[in-house]
Amino acid sequence: MERACDEAAFVCVSFSRPHRNVPHFTRVRRAMPDKDDPLAALRARAYALADTGHYSDWASLSAALVEGGSPDVIVRQLTHDALFQIMLKDRMTGVRGV
Repeated sequence: MERACDEAAFVCVSFSRPHRNVPHFTRVRRAMPDKDDPLAALRARAYALADTGHYSDWASLSAALVEGGSPDVIVRQLTHDALFQIMLKDRMTGVRGV
């Protein structure tokens, strides 16, 4: 069975249920392109700062972002982005060579 969705922001994915022979369709949100993501520029700036090796944690890096003119409210939104936090920590650890 095949199913297509034409909606711009969603993709339909088929998962089979082990206890039934009927496929189950669910809608999964697509990742937003950078041009539609209001935090993309801030993430890019955070990654650039992390790559300098001057920061060892999110607290110090986020303080630098705020001092650099980024609104505190926007920077705090990245605090709750778990994937971003993991990737940023990996970058900071990799640059320091730990």
